[in-house]
Amino acid sequence: VVQGIGDECRERGYGIFLWNTHDSANDELEYLRQARQKRADGMLIYPVQADTRYIEELKNTPVPFVFLNRHTEALDFDYVINDNVHGAYLAVKHLIDKGHRRITYVCAKPTASSGQERMYGCRKAVEEAGLPPNALEVVVCDETIESCYWVVSQLISKKDRPTAMFLWDDRLAIGAIKAILEAGMHIPADIAIVGYDDIEISAYLYPPLTTVRQPTHQIGETAARILLDKLESETGSELRRIVLKPELIARQTT
Repeated sequence: VVQGIGDECRERGYGIFLWNTHDSANDELEYLRQARQKRADGMLIYPVQADTRYIEELKNTPVPFVFLNRHTEALDFDYVINDNVHGAYLAVKHLIDKGHRRITYVCAKPTASSGQERMYGCRKAVEEAGLPPNALEVVVCDETIESCYWVVSQLISKKDRPTAMFLWDDRLAIGAIKAILEAGMHIPADIAIVGYDDIEISAYLYPPLTTVRQPTHQIGETAARILLDKLESETGSELRRIVLKPELIARQTT
């Protein structure tokens, strides 16, 4: 995403400052205020969405902004997002088509718009397949490989363990794979795995990871283009809300 932003900004003569919130709502609020005080031309925001304080701050900011990958109905604003509903739907439908009826979705951001959309996509796939709601279990973990490793270790020790898992992202899938293999189980014979993002290492894991590829570079590039168009327009620009489609990349973990 950042590469996409940088490519578009560089081509049009803009520099970028990167502020990492470390998923902290307090840090996010501080950086939003700094951007206003330092008179930044514009902001591209990947919101934490831990509370609503950022919404009130953005309602009063004169700095143009565009959201990346998350959005809220509380603001009238531009955004570029991955279709999280469709991505999660593809992942769970793929597992259902493979014959799985006990599927666990390990979600790291259940309160973010992206987390809620993915849960909806999972349930949509289950409902369309005519399966009971309990065919899908949602489990929450922190957004770290270690957290996912311990959560999955507990899940697979249960008598009625899942036969398939859909992970929040490919990084968490790495933790899940380690836990499953250490327990002496086989992937996908005992448990199938689907990740999300299709990061570079996914194709080189053993076994290679089935995942949902989102167009990350395009998300960053498109969001930067919308923001720069807003900055360079003398008359203002119409609201732009872009939803980009992900695709399922089937490999050997399913």
